[in-house]
Amino acid sequence: MKTIFKVLIGVGVLILLILFLGPLMYFGSIDASNLLPNNCVTSAEFECETFSVSEDSFTLFLRNNLANTIRITSVNGVENCVLPESSISADSAFEITCSYVQENGRVNEQFGIVYSALGDPFDKEVNGQLNART
Repeated sequence: MKTIFKVLIGVGVLILLILFLGPLMYFGSIDASNLLPNNCVTSAEFECETFSVSEDSFTLFLRNNLANTIRITSVNGVENCVLPESSISADSAFEITCSYVQENGRVNEQFGIVYSALGDPFDKEVNGQLNART
């Protein structure tokens, strides 16, 4: 009997939390995006070592983990990117700076870095995502 009573109390508290917090989150009074960590995630080809974010642009500091020298040709998903002008040798660091539009003081950008290995006629794409507060 005591166990059933405790379960009913627990379910009642859970329902009250949902009924109270749900509308607050829906209408934006509580912004759960502030709880998200700042991070930069890319595929294994390019390691995202660090990043910086300003009011209208972000800079990714990446490392070429490929065994080949490459050339970055474009970045998909974001606008007005400044790309490295020279080729990037294996295990070398490089940076890419792109502009973005702020949404509630956060950067949430998905991007695709298009590159080609020297001597390879085909382009390849590495996808990544940046989540950060401004």
